[in-house]
Amino acid sequence: TVHVVSTVHHVSNSGHVTVVCDNEQALRVFEPDFFPDPKGANFDLVLALWTLVRNSPIRWSAKHVHGHQERNVRWSRLSRHSRLNIAMDKIAKQF
Repeated sequence: TVHVVSTVHHVSNSGHVTVVCDNEQALRVFEPDFFPDPKGANFDLVLALWTLVRNSPIRWSAKHVHGHQERNVRWSRLSRHSRLNIAMDKIAKQF
């Protein structure tokens, strides 16, 4: 599952976005050599995201974090990305 943290408030023609997720499969769309598989799961969504990323003037990268780390690691020892992932999981469960 990919969670969107916020909505776009302005348009930019340059910059860098790092997408952080606990699902490695979902992050593949950001790999330079990735190409959507028509027989793959959620092809329509994957193709739409892949097309948007490829046509974007913004540079995209991806970072994997392990999910549900709050169960095994003290909060103070978690990275900022891990904390944000935990927060997004909690918000997603509300919907």
